[in-house]
Amino acid sequence: MSNRSSGPTPAERLTGKVLANGWTVTDRMYRPPNASGGAFSVPYYVQSHAGQRAFLKALDYTEALGADHPAPKLHERSTEFLFEKTLLTKCKSKGLFRVIGILDSGSIVVEPGNVGTVVEYLIFELAHGDVRSFVDGATIKNASWILQMMHESTAALRQLHGVKVAHQDIKPSNILLFDNQPAKLADLGSAFDAEAPSPHDGYICPGDLTYAPPELLYGDAPMDWKARRVGCDLYLLGSLFFFFLSNVSMTPMLLRRLGRRLHYTTGRPYSEVIPYIQAVFYSLVDEVEAQLPQPIAPEVARTIRHLCEPDPDRRGHPRN
Repeated sequence: MSNRSSGPTPAERLTGKVLANGWTVTDRMYRPPNASGGAFSVPYYVQSHAGQRAFLKALDYTEALGADHPAPKLHERSTEFLFEKTLLTKCKSKGLFRVIGILDSGSIVVEPGNVGTVVEYLIFELAHGDVRSFVDGATIKNASWILQMMHESTAALRQLHGVKVAHQDIKPSNILLFDNQPAKLADLGSAFDAEAPSPHDGYICPGDLTYAPPELLYGDAPMDWKARRVGCDLYLLGSLFFFFLSNVSMTPMLLRRLGRRLHYTTGRPYSEVIPYIQAVFYSLVDEVEAQLPQPIAPEVARTIRHLCEPDPDRRGHPRN
């Protein structure tokens, strides 16, 4: 049973604090009610001595401290934090300019002398929004914007895969938009690094279940790391394209059309359900293709079919 008090946690009390290296926490950032992720962190705006504004992610240990057995939870949270910090530093050192850049990191004791109020944080470059907030319930009809976002999202993922990292949580809220830069891929907390131990290596679905590939929801994960991790990213990328066109991601639409009888919660094996999922999938892509401008419709639809193919053994470009 949680023993959390009703007052604000240390991570929720950073407004006005001056951090190391001259950063000042100016005000808290509040997520939209329907936002996903961020369950164990608190977001803020910060500003440097030179006037640069940035985004701060403060790790909140309250949930772990309130657990019946806090030590394992604290270890889990701190391991995830260190992994994300290390991976972001790796991406920066490799010049992955299409992945959100880390500017600084550190810790602060909110109440001097009380080590129980220590808060660790990461500071990132500040975007002006993300794809989800930009669309905001309205289907985008601008074909040039759609193609630009498809290109920039793909280029960002290709940079990650180039250093043997799979993101595993690609979704509209993790594609950040900037005024004078390409869109960038954010939130590496669920990522897999083939060159280092990852906290979520044992998870079938490390990222948000709302967007996960169907085979993972049914517990039918490929054993090969590329098929499992890169295959997951390919599906999520195609789902993102589908979102650009329909304002709904692929997995929610698949499950809605599939119906409860074949839902993954019934425990039915994926091999038994896959023909039904494929029929629904191809129907959905056909519907989207019919609404697209003719010059781009066939190629965009073909791309989504390759990326989101429900059979993981056939996913991706046939050449590969």
